[in-house]
Amino acid sequence: MTPANDHQASTATPGLSQALWMKQEVDRFEASFQRPPQSGTPLPVWTWEQLERQLVSLSSSPAMAAATPELISAVRKQSRWLPPEMVLREILCAAFAVMDGDFSPPESVESSTL
Repeated sequence: MTPANDHQASTATPGLSQALWMKQEVDRFEASFQRPPQSGTPLPVWTWEQLERQLVSLSSSPAMAAATPELISAVRKQSRWLPPEMVLREILCAAFAVMDGDFSPPESVESSTL
């Protein structure tokens, strides 16, 4: 982060700070993963509700099953600002978290930053 960005983040409102953070995350992601050619094979179409249902069924514990809707809601809300491949990465991270028997969900998933 540059000094100008540090100053912006320190004086910004919480919403603006989160937007600046997300922009930096997207920039880092895009620097690491170049956009693939558009000729790739598309994924089958499914819904957020289907994803949530499947992750609940794969959850390692009742506590993780209960936390899954909030976790998927957070990914869904952020997805409009993320490149598609980054959304896929967030979904894979969420899947890992709900299937990890050693992972403990925080009190409120939405209050944390993904």
